[in-house]
Amino acid sequence: MKKLIAVLLALLTFTTINGQIENKLFQSKDNNNLLMPISVTIGGAFIVNGSFSTAAGARLDHFVTTIFTQAEQNALGGLTQIQTIKRVTKELNSFALRNITLKRTNGDVMKIDLLKFRLTGDFKFNPYLMNDDVIIFPAYDHERNIIDINGAVNKPIKFQFVDGDKLSDAILFAGGLNNSYDNVDSAQISRLDNTGNKEELITVSIKDDYPLQSGDRIKILADENQKMNYKVLVLGEIKKPGFVYVKKDGSYLKNVIDRAGGFTSKASLEKAEVIRNFSSLEMLKKYSLTEEYLGNEENLLLPETQFKLKQIKNLLSMARLSNINEEDSLTFNIDNQLRSKRIFFVDIR
Repeated sequence: MKKLIAVLLALLTFTTINGQIENKLFQSKDNNNLLMPISVTIGGAFIVNGSFSTAAGARLDHFVTTIFTQAEQNALGGLTQIQTIKRVTKELNSFALRNITLKRTNGDVMKIDLLKFRLTGDFKFNPYLMNDDVIIFPAYDHERNIIDINGAVNKPIKFQFVDGDKLSDAILFAGGLNNSYDNVDSAQISRLDNTGNKEELITVSIKDDYPLQSGDRIKILADENQKMNYKVLVLGEIKKPGFVYVKKDGSYLKNVIDRAGGFTSKASLEKAEVIRNFSSLEMLKKYSLTEEYLGNEENLLLPETQFKLKQIKNLLSMARLSNINEEDSLTFNIDNQLRSKRIFFVDIR
């Protein structure tokens, strides 16, 4: 009973920014209607079609997500093979999030863009539902009716094209412009004719918000930027173990050691190693060390966590005596888990 009262109060007090009631549902003189379920029908290219009940005042995205989640659980319930589950999940999630049609009993027809709502939080793309609403999901060609965008954006992406899309929409769906690039002000659009053999290259200013066509491929232009997170990891008998930042082309080992505080009095240069990506075993060592460091930075200098050269020598001896090739050696080493800490200088670029 308390939950019902709380829902009623929340619905009665919801207003828009300018203080006006957003939906006609809240203009009803009979407040009891707010507690009555409504019926909404889903049609078109969705995981399931039919009429479903929901609460009065539910928004479209919440309703669709609820129905989808229930249907997905039913579809995956009897599957056990991981690859099959992944394939079915991908297929189930291929429904359109844009150009959705919402029809109402009073004759109103709305076009809904849930992808824009999820990116912007703008509720004009996610209306309240009313009794006997009909939601129709369009089918679309995932290879032709698309826009592809890359270059100086935060998230290169391929998304469903809708009539009226402009360059700003593509940039929005790609997570916006990547601020690590300087002077990003233009884009190049690759547009094919219907034969797929004739290409038109269109260079436009981003501020002009050029209109797009189905199948456009967009590259946001920018000069190459090499300002990335180059660093090496220094562990073991070192005064300041941890990451040391270096230039793109690297730094001399002596400079890296100096910036890590230099060696301790217990350091053994004969047993020190530099690990790169020269073999699967070295790659395993590198990633294992990095994961351990990130999870156990405070325990690096404890005696019981230091690397013992004999352990790795034994492991290498077993690998040499075993009848496995280079490709199998990675699995062999993973099976042995390499759990101990090691004294290494690790290049993790």
